[in-house]
Amino acid sequence: MTAIRASELRDSPDPKSSVRTVVYRTERSDTQRHPSWNTCDIEERRQLKMPPRFKLLSTTRIVVNIAVLVLTAVAFATPAAASASSTPRDLSTVVADQARGNTDAACHPNVYIYSRDNNRYVSAEIFYDGDDYGMLRARADAVGPWERFTVCFQDWYWTIQSQANDLFVSAELGYSDEDHAMLRARAGVIGPWERFTINVNGCGSGCTTIVSQANDRIVSAEMFYDDEDYGMLRARATAVGPWERFFVSL
Repeated sequence: MTAIRASELRDSPDPKSSVRTVVYRTERSDTQRHPSWNTCDIEERRQLKMPPRFKLLSTTRIVVNIAVLVLTAVAFATPAAASASSTPRDLSTVVADQARGNTDAACHPNVYIYSRDNNRYVSAEIFYDGDDYGMLRARADAVGPWERFTVCFQDWYWTIQSQANDLFVSAELGYSDEDHAMLRARAGVIGPWERFTINVNGCGSGCTTIVSQANDRIVSAEMFYDDEDYGMLRARATAVGPWERFFVSL
């Protein structure tokens, strides 16, 4: 019976050599280990060709450099894409940037509107039906699909478009009583009822007001309405009070 007892790895005396010597030591013995029999060591030497160290280091450097270039490209590309496609911005900030000329874009997606009075985000009620479909209400605790709007500046007026149904917000001047001038995301084209004036700092520092150009009235969030009408936006105020203030600090 032959069993491997030990092995050792020896470097070549020449430090530049890529050859190493492996020494295998084996032991031959009988399983009964008869005392009269001798054991002997057999030393076998083999030479293994090892890859040069400098080649390994060069390959490693190339791989690392490629990884760094890829990560750098992703780092520069990702924030811009995320900002343009998904990052929500407050209406006040967008209007202020446009007024200062800090942006060339006529349209700004992923804009949310926030009521300063009840600290709620404005939603477009897509699941409402009939004459209430798309009603704007200040009632959400967080920004979701119904709370995102695209606002566009058209020389002398702004439009507000719901990203939930791609329809423009109208001030319903044909409605009567407590629904008069309700804001709804329901128009496919821009007409007089879909044009607004948005005034940043119109009610103090960082406070924004929205005015319908169709009736020259300030948009209010109706906090005294209840149930499914709570927080309804209507273009009906002639002066700025708590319900006409829209603001959020980023």
